Amino acid sequence: MNPQPSKAITGLLLAVGNPRWLAVAAVSFALWAPADQLSAAQTVTKDLVSSRVGTLNGPIFTSSGGGRTGGAGDTAIDFGPSGAGPVTVSDGSFLNTAAAGDEMSFAFWQKLYNVTAMSAFWAVSPSSNNGERGFQAHNSWSDSTIYFDTAGCCNADQRLNANISTFPDYSGDPTWWNDWHYFVFSIKQGHKEIWIDGKLFKAGDGAHALPTDFTRLNIGSDNTGTSLFPHGVIDDFAVFATQLVEADIQTLAAGGSPSSLDASTRLLAYWDFNDSPPEGQFVSFSPAPNSPAAAPNLIQVVHLDGTVAWDQNNVTLKVDGAAVAATVVKDNDKGTLTFVPSPLFAIASSHKAAITYPVPGGGSQTFEWSFVVGPYTVDSVAARIGSMLGGSSYSGDGGGHSGSAGDRAIDFGLGTGPMVADASFLNQATANDEMSFAFWSKKYDIANGSVFWANAPSKGGPTGRGWQAHLPWSNNNIYFDTSGCCGGNQRINKDIGGFQPYVDAGTGIAWWNDWHYYVFSDKAGHKEIWIDGQLFHSGDNQSPLAVDFTTLFVGSDGGGGGLFHGLIDDFAVFSTQLVEADILNLAGGAKASSLDPATGLIGYWQFDDFPAEGLFVSFSPAPDQLGANPNLIQVVHQQGSKGWDLSKVSLLVDGVKVAATATLDQGRVTVTYVPSPLFAAKSTHTAVLNYPGPGADLLSKTWKFTVGQYTLDSVASYLGVLTGAASFTDDGGGRSGSPGDFGLDFGKNQTGQSVSIADASFLNAAGANDEIAIGGWQKLYGIHDSAFFWGVSPTSNGGSRGFGTHAPWSNNNLYWDTAGCCDGSQRTSKDIGTFQPYIDFGQGQAWWQDWHYFLFQKKGATKEIWIDGQLFTSGQNSKVLPVDFTRAYIGLDPVDANAAMQGILDDVAVFKNALEEGDIIALAGGTAPGDISAGGSLIAYFTFNDGGTAGIRLHISGDDKTVNLTWTGGTGPYTVQHKANLSDAQWDTVTTTAELKATVNVQGATGFFRITVQ
Repeated sequence: MNPQPSKAITGLLLAVGNPRWLAVAAVSFALWAPADQLSAAQTVTKDLVSSRVGTLNGPIFTSSGGGRTGGAGDTAIDFGPSGAGPVTVSDGSFLNTAAAGDEMSFAFWQKLYNVTAMSAFWAVSPSSNNGERGFQAHNSWSDSTIYFDTAGCCNADQRLNANISTFPDYSGDPTWWNDWHYFVFSIKQGHKEIWIDGKLFKAGDGAHALPTDFTRLNIGSDNTGTSLFPHGVIDDFAVFATQLVEADIQTLAAGGSPSSLDASTRLLAYWDFNDSPPEGQFVSFSPAPNSPAAAPNLIQVVHLDGTVAWDQNNVTLKVDGAAVAATVVKDNDKGTLTFVPSPLFAIASSHKAAITYPVPGGGSQTFEWSFVVGPYTVDSVAARIGSMLGGSSYSGDGGGHSGSAGDRAIDFGLGTGPMVADASFLNQATANDEMSFAFWSKKYDIANGSVFWANAPSKGGPTGRGWQAHLPWSNNNIYFDTSGCCGGNQRINKDIGGFQPYVDAGTGIAWWNDWHYYVFSDKAGHKEIWIDGQLFHSGDNQSPLAVDFTTLFVGSDGGGGGLFHGLIDDFAVFSTQLVEADILNLAGGAKASSLDPATGLIGYWQFDDFPAEGLFVSFSPAPDQLGANPNLIQVVHQQGSKGWDLSKVSLLVDGVKVAATATLDQGRVTVTYVPSPLFAAKSTHTAVLNYPGPGADLLSKTWKFTVGQYTLDSVASYLGVLTGAASFTDDGGGRSGSPGDFGLDFGKNQTGQSVSIADASFLNAAGANDEIAIGGWQKLYGIHDSAFFWGVSPTSNGGSRGFGTHAPWSNNNLYWDTAGCCDGSQRTSKDIGTFQPYIDFGQGQAWWQDWHYFLFQKKGATKEIWIDGQLFTSGQNSKVLPVDFTRAYIGLDPVDANAAMQGILDDVAVFKNALEEGDIIALAGGTAPGDISAGGSLIAYFTFNDGGTAGIRLHISGDDKTVNLTWTGGTGPYTVQHKANLSDAQWDTVTTTAELKATVNVQGATGFFRITVQ
């Protein structure tokens, strides 16, 4: 909840010449703060040595007594059972004091809720490979191995590791991690040690010297602060500039304070985490501020007390301006305010909540936030809410399995988002080790994903696989997992090719495109999968069903990923294992509610409760979006019982009615406006949609958005939107270094940065010929998991990997994947260590930090990777390029944890044909892609010269009647604007021109000119 402002300045003008006319700065300025701010600063903690600030970016302080000692006033940092973090020490340069002597120790207390892949700390060093991994530990990884990496990863001179099972005091039970334990990670001139509870766990020699360029320290995450959060609590985190010896470590493990050790240990930093804020801490808001898909049945705020305790009498809640009967329940110093609206909030309704609470020193404070209720469906057994997320929605009328009027299904599209429900009701079935899921489904395609997933923390943490199915996986296998994955006591699976009706239908996708009925059941370890009333597969697993189910995801995995592509109808849950007669009835079209009560129907979503007034499916740009596309406003509305009169639909942008189109197709109205010219980067706009209500009145929807920075290719103006930290370089930052040449800087950290190309269908011109060439200039800040260029094809496996280029991956391999990944028919790769110019340079990161030209190409089965005009490697990959490219990313691999480039790219070009050696050499020599002999096959060319802030130098000359304006720099078109006085409210546009000059008739007037660029 940090309201840190962002700024963007898009131009600068310097005036010389005629003093009667002055040119002023052409500046576009955007300033905003997140709407969920609660205070002017985030919660921080300070170390006791030098008051170094650690900012809490997700975790919270524990309650009093939650620290390692359990004593009053002792608090720790709680990352939660699902992981949140990190604590970020933005200035980590103090670590270089220790690193200069190649000696350092990190020491702390830790206890975990569950074992998962995590990082206890990550000291960032830009010169270190594999995520700037200067000094880092997985404590532990999901396999219960503790890894300690220094000066990069993961070679023998960087990594020390051992499984916790080798520690004599380990109980052999993962619950060992649920208790407090003391850990020390240290190094001294190549000798590394890991200590646990005062005992040496693992040691090794031969480690590479520590880097001396530490910049940042993350406690509880990876280097980016976006993943690998501990599921647990950390306390008393200390850093020493020496390698601690056994006696000191045993003192600390016995409860001694780091500050009590002898000064010779050189304590550099010590966070005891006992400085929780006096005003307390907000733990969570439900719905979250500005949520576009809030649940309709709950408002809840969780707060940890500060010096003033919350109670029922000093905390109040208003909803839409009216006081409501909220309850405050205390659990020690944690207060939970809850309000359950009755009736439920309507779908798409907007609400404003305001909580008033006490603050130190007397008085009170009010925090107000807004939210919009998302689409939801209600089960017919116990009115359980199923929230539709990510764009999933109802099908059209008659879109359910029966095809009858009024019958609808839930439509997940090609992976829009899941339906999510409270899954605790499943425990009444699994207490008897028996349950069935039954439903209709038809699929659009075969993609890796889950049809359902019920989380059970006892089976692997918050998203533990308690009850789950792939229907099917991309290999055509149907998998059914219970009580975890993927052993013989948890999984049964079978290839659909063994199902005779599928074979009789000719196999292939057409069979999946029809409705089929599925039942997945388990009784005391005996599991069955039924399709259309026939037993498809059965097996016996010995693991009892979980009894701690928390959340049910329909149409995704337990974290909302692994999305299902298709429709689902009549989703039913029974507390028994259905028998053949009941399954035949259901597959024949019977309602689940019509079966004998002995079957134990405990949940039943029919998806027929569509709101009579219809439903807004999507807004593009989304309300309050900060990185909106500049070329489209579009609203999709699913019609209710009374359809819209399209003649009454209109769209206003910034108060002006625009020429929007409104079309009706299969029960959905799509309102579309394509601005011309494109909206300016960083510009903010207000859109108002007017549409007919249920009666005679017109209703309206109003929302605001801010356009992101973007770039256009020079062939056909294909749009690429900058995401994350991606930005244009300074003038001259492109490969040539010349004025006016810009590159695209992806930054030095992992923020999911990219150039996102929403419409990359132009790549299909290459796919049609099974021939393509992709080239561009690159220089890197460091070696990390990342991508050069990535094309998305829904029919390709490996995460819809139509093609993927890595230059390189963190292991120094260059990869060139096409039509999926990663077998011999798809992948060509090679280690850069075999490239002679790289060897001659001395290898290492310094080579990558210069400009180099990379080209990846395919012609039929032959694939090649070229570097600086030299053939680096080639291979034979038989799979042909797909012809269903939809979108693309420059600088991002969207599949592998959003691995983003950390470096600069320039002059990225795509050709629909492979190139000859002479043309590749010419490109590597600096020839523009359009000027080579094969320039006619150029289908996209991103120069990145259209968005930087080149300094514009303006010269003014003339007389009392005529002013001549000439200028240099910037990228047209240019708009000449005038003011008589700078205090005037607005600038008047004189002319727009593509030239670097303009003549203006002034007829004796005086005033000011400016030149603006888009």
